Amino acid sequence: MVFVMHNIYYFLNIVSVIVAAIIAIYGYKAYRLTHEKKYAFFGLSFLLQFVGYIILITAFIVHKTTTYLFPGAVPEAIKNIVPLYHSIYGAYILFTLIAYTLFILIYSEIHRKSELTLIGFLILALMYPSYHSFRFFNAVVIGLLLFVIYYQLMNYKEKKELNKLIVILAFILFLASHIVLFFLGPTTGVVALAYTIQLFSFLLFLTIVLRIELKWQRKEDQKLK
Repeated sequence: MVFVMHNIYYFLNIVSVIVAAIIAIYGYKAYRLTHEKKYAFFGLSFLLQFVGYIILITAFIVHKTTTYLFPGAVPEAIKNIVPLYHSIYGAYILFTLIAYTLFILIYSEIHRKSELTLIGFLILALMYPSYHSFRFFNAVVIGLLLFVIYYQLMNYKEKKELNKLIVILAFILFLASHIVLFFLGPTTGVVALAYTIQLFSFLLFLTIVLRIELKWQRKEDQKLK
């Protein structure tokens, strides 16, 4: 059972990497089409998540390889490996927090440089405790996502659009995945469940950028007629 869950976990990571890369590409294409900076930040956010997933997979490979090569956990043998694993994991935390902070920049009404700088410093300040506590890291992410969802709900009330509704649903799924991780902990089965939820969220975001490209493609076709 554990072997099966590990395989599911790695499969979900690989699929998430692919989907995140596709979203980053189409996010950049949406920026080229619309010239709206929010789509550039959107693509950058998923590019960072793509890098984050690659880093996370690397961290687990390092961890599993170390465990396999040194089953007795001989201190001298793993002395140089452990700092590498922690450095890789720390980089994953940093990229993930920056990616989620970009969502605030994209979907909130905060545009003043002073406020954005304050948020940036706050996230950097939360980096260290997030690195040392998996639960604290998820609590920070939950806070960021609640912030984004609040602003999206306010925007949706003002102007009801299908894309905005899809965005809200995508962020709710993101939120649900981190709530699962926060309350149930980082066991293989729980992480696999959380990543499954996140994958559905990714697919919703992919739907959004594909709808944007399709909309602009139709406009271009109408111009040619």
